[in-house]
This record gives sequence, C-alpha cells and structure tokens, in this order.
Amino acid sequence: MSGRTAARRAAALVAWCAMVVGAGAVVATPAVAAVPTGTMSAGTVTDGRSLLYVNNPDSLRNTDLAEAGRAISAHSLTAGGVYRAYFSHVNRTSPAVPLHYGIRLTNGRSTATVVTRTRSVWRAGAAGIGGPALADFLNSSESTTITVPGNGRAWLYRSDQLGTGLPAAINQYLVGAADFSTTGLLTAEVLAWSGTAPTGNYTYPGYATDLRDGQAQHRFDKGLSPISAATLTITSTLSTGKVEDQLLSATAGVNTACPTNSYANTGWATNLNHLQNTTALGGDLVSLTTPEGPLVTPCVNSPFGGGKPNLRNWGVTYTVQLTVDNQSFAPRTLALVASGLGGSVNLAYRPPGGTTWQSTVVGDFASVTWATVTAPPGPSTFTASFAVSGPGPAGLLHRLRTTG
Repeated sequence: MSGRTAARRAAALVAWCAMVVGAGAVVATPAVAAVPTGTMSAGTVTDGRSLLYVNNPDSLRNTDLAEAGRAISAHSLTAGGVYRAYFSHVNRTSPAVPLHYGIRLTNGRSTATVVTRTRSVWRAGAAGIGGPALADFLNSSESTTITVPGNGRAWLYRSDQLGTGLPAAINQYLVGAADFSTTGLLTAEVLAWSGTAPTGNYTYPGYATDLRDGQAQHRFDKGLSPISAATLTITSTLSTGKVEDQLLSATAGVNTACPTNSYANTGWATNLNHLQNTTALGGDLVSLTTPEGPLVTPCVNSPFGGGKPNLRNWGVTYTVQLTVDNQSFAPRTLALVASGLGGSVNLAYRPPGGTTWQSTVVGDFASVTWATVTAPPGPSTFTASFAVSGPGPAGLLHRLRTTG
C-alpha cells in the first residue's frame, strides 16, 4: 500500500471516529480517568438578614427559667433591620416541668416601633424534629404586624400562641425560628417558662459553661450575626471518563481567620470550624457578637476559656451555585452527596428546580444524595439550597459525584 493510500485511509478513519463520537457513541474509558478541575468559593452573603442565634444553654434547667428571674439571651437589634431568630434547647428541668418559649421585644424609645413577622415555627419533640421544623419554616409565609408601644413591650412570638403543639416535656427538644423586620431599635429577650407567660423584669446570666476534658468551656452558641444566608459557588470542568468524587479547592469567605483548603476525593465539610475538623471550609461560618461585647469567630479559640468554638450555623441557608463545563460529547450526571460528620445531621434541602423544601436525617458517614442534575455537553448552571437544623453536634461532609 502506497504512502498516499495509507494517508487517505488514516484520514478516513479519523473522520469516521469523529462522526461516531459526535453521534454520542460510547468510547473506551482512558486507562487513567481524567480528574475534573474545580474550585469552591465559600461564604458570599446573599440576603442581608441578620441571625439571632440561641442554643446556650443547650440544656434548660430550672435556674434558666423566667420563674427563676432569668432571660436565656438578650440582644439589641439595629434600627431598620431584617432578622432571623433561631433557637434549639432541650428540657432538662428537675423535677420535670413542661416548658414554653418565646421572644419578647422591649422598646426603649418614646415612639412606637412596628415589627413584621414573615415566617415562624415552633416544635417540641424528639431530637429528629429539627429537620422537618426548619423545612416547614422555610416553606411557610405570613404577614403578622406587631406594634411595640413607646417605652413598652410586645412578643415577637410565643409558643403558646402559635398553635403548633403542647409545651416541651422532659428531655424533649425545643426548636423554632422566626423571620421578621423592625423599623426601630429594640431589645430582644429570649425566655422560657413553665407557667404563665412572663411579664416582669429579668436578668441576663451570660453564657452557660460546660466542663469539657476537665476545662471550663463556654459554648458560644448565642449572639447576633450579620449573616443568615450564604452562597457556595462551585465551578467544575468535566472531561471524559468516570470520576467518583470531585477535586475542589475552597477559598476563604466571610471569616478570613479560617484557612483555605484543598481536598482531593475526600469532600469538603460545612457547618464545622477548622479547629474541630481539618476538612472544614470554616469561611462559610457566621461570627457572632455577644451581649458581653466580644466578637466570637469560629476559627479562633474562645476568649472566655480557651475552648474550641462550637458554632454550627444552624438555621443559615446555603445556596449552592454549580457551574459546569462538560467537555465530553455526552450528558453527565452530577449528584450533590452529603454525609454526617461526627453524628447525625437534620438536613433541610431544596434540589435544583424545586420550589418546596424537604427534610431528611443524614447519618454519621451515611451518604445521602440530595440533589441530582444532568449536565449536557457544554456549559450549564444549576442552583440548589440546603440548611442544617439543630439539635445535633455534627457537620456535613459534601461530595460532588459525577458519572456517565
């Protein structure tokens, strides 16, 4: 066979292969599958809503109740602000008494302040209630106007007025949330009680302290954050071959004290700080200002006792913005997979294209696929959302899994 004939046959073979591949035929997987490249940017603020976060003390005892003259938490709210209140506690009273819960607003000015509540939920029950409660909350909508008179008080919400169940029994969790806006400066007092709703003046006891490894440790689970929603941005380039888990690097977000990390096929963690888990993004976590004054930063040890911070970002909604450049010739299936880190996680989620929040319990190292999309050849963008609800000590381990 002449050189010219061989060249013509080679050119024809190349043309045929291009035609077959272009038609979407399955081609042989390379001996070493091409690992996609990608980056993740953590912690972009998305909604301008501040978070009033209360999970301290984690266990409510008799000395924490309004009957004992105590408010669990107190915080001044900035004039003209938009807020989300989120709480989670467990009833550890002894002798056992049922508990109600509420947030009372105090107006220190002579003119009235108007508050508009746009969502609210209250649940009392077993530990697994956190996920359904948060999903129900995010699916709900209301428009309740509350006027706080000049130099007076009013309730943002009270569990005995929401009509969603009986008071919490012993060892039950109390979980709830409310979205609201205010036109003026107010002080929010978080109160639990066993009898009638509180009407008097109450002292704020500061942070409850736990003993961990023989050391007094403040848990830092209450305060005010300027963030209640964040965006995690993922960009990925997919080539041929099957890749089980995405390679991602995380850039610093709102908390620059948290390190920037890269992970290969191990996933990345949210809702944990880097001091608790080395795969944590950290930069996705909120910081809290406290009534005592100090700023509580998730990746810095406690100024109250040196213990590791314990923030979980409960009630914070995350939007996952996924941009994919599929450089193969066929559609690729991508799945966002989550598993618990250090325990079970109550997960509320809204998959791409979904309008309704759903909920599930993600077990410790038990993988749950909560979002699946099909990326056609070329560039495409998908959006999904998730939020972690208390109670629960764990974080989430995420993977972007690709097949096809």
